[in-house]
Amino acid sequence: MTTRKIFTSPLALAGLSLATLVGAQTDKPAPEPAKVGPFEVAPHWSRYDYPKSIGEGQAYHIVVKGDTLWDISGRYLGNPYLWPQIWEANAYVKKARLIYPGDPIFLPSVQMAAAAAATPETAEAATAAKAIEPLGTPEWLDMDALINVASIDTVRYAGYISASIEDETIKVKAMEAQNGSPLEKVTAGTLEYLYLDRGANSGIKAGDLYLVNRRARTIKHPVTGKKVGYRIDTTGIARILLVGETSARAVVESAGRDIRVGDYLRPITEIESPLVKRRVVVEGGDLSMEGPRSTGYVVDIDDDGISAANGVTVGVDVGTGAGIAVGKVITVFRQGDKRDPVTKRALGAAVVVAVRENFSVARMIYTREEVNVGDRVIVQP
Repeated sequence: MTTRKIFTSPLALAGLSLATLVGAQTDKPAPEPAKVGPFEVAPHWSRYDYPKSIGEGQAYHIVVKGDTLWDISGRYLGNPYLWPQIWEANAYVKKARLIYPGDPIFLPSVQMAAAAAATPETAEAATAAKAIEPLGTPEWLDMDALINVASIDTVRYAGYISASIEDETIKVKAMEAQNGSPLEKVTAGTLEYLYLDRGANSGIKAGDLYLVNRRARTIKHPVTGKKVGYRIDTTGIARILLVGETSARAVVESAGRDIRVGDYLRPITEIESPLVKRRVVVEGGDLSMEGPRSTGYVVDIDDDGISAANGVTVGVDVGTGAGIAVGKVITVFRQGDKRDPVTKRALGAAVVVAVRENFSVARMIYTREEVNVGDRVIVQP
């Protein structure tokens, strides 16, 4: 069985009082009986290679729109906090936050058997035992716990920096007007339709998913003034519906920005939300600037801004060539006198959400002062 690392977000617990947590332990809903195999899973679209059949006696649930592992755990195991047990039993599910309608979810037989075997006497004894258990350190006070600092959508639409112009062959050439209006649309959002200037002759197939990108601007180095790359904004995700020889029609499945005529499509890639220690968010992590660590410059701020604070993404001129990876933490600093290292001061910390060979895009998650283009960066240990 695949071993998984489970991290609980502090946001799910921070708003709960101790009384609420105790009540959740002592007043659980009765688990709902589950269906059991054998069962043949109906063919459907999913990003996962889901099991096609369910064996004799195996308890299962078929995902419907809106389901989460949290909800399924509460429904069948009587406790939503047992969702990691369900995820562990379904190794084909790569990301706990992403399950798809029609997918089968195996329900752990161990937990279900234990629930079925419980009696009022054993339940009362267990409740009494929990009541006298000493309370440990709350999870949200553990500064070394790994937490998510950005949602999948936040990471997806943070964009990236490319050293050269990408392949922009497949472009949005038009958009479907609403209600038969003769006015030509110039922007599109979620669930609106796009017409592309390439089709089967460019390898496009119905059902394929693409990222919709835009070359937003040219980036020049703040010190040398030379062109170093291009800021690429990811504006949405589109699915191909119909394909002709030289054209195609697509629907926007989600949009992070307005999609425009002229935006180009690239094959979709999987991404992960970066995990960092809680102390990075609370304290900025290791803000020291000593030692031989890779350094660079802030060369871009999201939306061509002039300053950045918490939640804003910045582009920096260090990438995989300097050992940078998604989730790596960098300190942004400023030096008052370039000849005197004592004048260095840390401005904040950012976590890398997208990376290329020579560039990264990082999201500011801790700031003492506003960050500007031209400020320096150093990789945290």
